[in-house]
Amino acid sequence: MRERGEGRAAATVNSEIKSLRAFYGWADRFGLICPDPTTLLDLVPNPHRMGRTVSDEEVSRILRDASPRLRALVSLGRFGGLRLSEMTTLHTSARAGDWLTIIGKGSKQRRIFMAPALRAALDAITPPDRGFYFPGGTDGHMHPQSVNKIIRREAGINPHALRHAAGTAVYRATGDLRAAQTFLGHATPGTTSIYVHVEESTLMEATRAGAVLNT
Repeated sequence: MRERGEGRAAATVNSEIKSLRAFYGWADRFGLICPDPTTLLDLVPNPHRMGRTVSDEEVSRILRDASPRLRALVSLGRFGGLRLSEMTTLHTSARAGDWLTIIGKGSKQRRIFMAPALRAALDAITPPDRGFYFPGGTDGHMHPQSVNKIIRREAGINPHALRHAAGTAVYRATGDLRAAQTFLGHATPGTTSIYVHVEESTLMEATRAGAVLNT
């Protein structure tokens, strides 16, 4: 028999454990249960793993041969750092000049300044009725899983890798983790640090610097 939680992401299991702790902790404080059974639950070890990313060369290759819709989706991920849900719900009313107002997780808003490539990609698919950029049958716009399948099938990459590449590019250009956090719409810099990939050349420079001895 498969152990509880086996085959599931550690972060998902830990999130559920924390939710149970909060609920039973509340019940214990108000005397509804005694004792709190979740005190016996331990969090699942969650070792840090490097997230997926995609190189600039691969993005350029994809954009060169992409349809207008795919070019817009890939550009939003790579140059705007958008999540799938943010892509699918993007409405023309969110655009004001060169800026996009993005509604992210928890209905939090952030503003993205559009690079020329992103502006051109959105211009190419702007609907005549000024509605959703990616119209579909669900609430007037495409479903995130539909977009996920399109990017995987037509571009051959994981859509989330584009967001990792976007966060890395912002950090590489600014050296500011807070800027990357704001750009990606993360609640904490700890989450952003997972998205920022250190290039091999930077690791080599760090190793050389650490190997220098003052004699």
